[in-house]
Amino acid sequence: MSNSDLNEVVATVVKIVNFIVKRSALTHRQFQSLLEEMDSSYKDLPLHSAFLAEKGQDFPELEDEKWVVKLMFLTDITGHLNELNLKLQGAGSCPRSTASANAEICKYISELESEFTTRFGEFQKYGPMFSFLIKPDSFDGHELDVSVIDWLDTQDMIMQLIELKSSTLWMTKFAELRKQLETTARHDHSTCIFTCWISLTEKFSCVRKIALALLTVFGSTYLCEQIFSHMKSVLSPSRSRLTTDHSEACVQLKVTKYDPQIMELSKGKQGQGSH
Repeated sequence: MSNSDLNEVVATVVKIVNFIVKRSALTHRQFQSLLEEMDSSYKDLPLHSAFLAEKGQDFPELEDEKWVVKLMFLTDITGHLNELNLKLQGAGSCPRSTASANAEICKYISELESEFTTRFGEFQKYGPMFSFLIKPDSFDGHELDVSVIDWLDTQDMIMQLIELKSSTLWMTKFAELRKQLETTARHDHSTCIFTCWISLTEKFSCVRKIALALLTVFGSTYLCEQIFSHMKSVLSPSRSRLTTDHSEACVQLKVTKYDPQIMELSKGKQGQGSH
């Protein structure tokens, strides 16, 4: 990650902050009221793209996954630098304390690198196996290491894999899947792969279970945490008359991926005519 990458992130963040805080006192108060209404743990100035959209401010970077990762990295590093800056202020500060702080930073970076190597080491070990999800024809029964999912019954795997590779219909389907992934957003890849594998017939049940197991190896509590976050905004103090049914419906609307075409639906409705 180069300095130019971080400079671009900082430039966008500065624009957002200036719009919310400096452009109008009214906008700033509205933003703070929004955070209070959502019962947010922050009382001022985290990045809320929805608020910016309401104000007609378009920042596509906030929807860019790579940009957000850079922002998170920059935020983390800036936090450590601010902490260092506070330690170096005040009486008793001297070059020796600066050298000590520098040694602490170097130690922290070294430990961070070691931690990443340990945590992501399994990617190097099992990484090639995950290509089975989109290229099952490039594997045979011996190349596919199923030790990571040893709890599955894989007795019929080799025969089913041979039959799958000999099927023109299914090999064409996986070729179409690979083309689809090239034009699909990264966060939708899992859905595309899952849909393809779940469509396999029952005679391929063993290889299908292996594929579904691989898709769920890296489980996450993200969806549960997301629902709790939405619940906090739904059950705010100003909406105390909501029933359980209302709350459930609101949460479902929050987490669903269904995108109703409101304008198209409204065009098909006729307004009440005069009597």
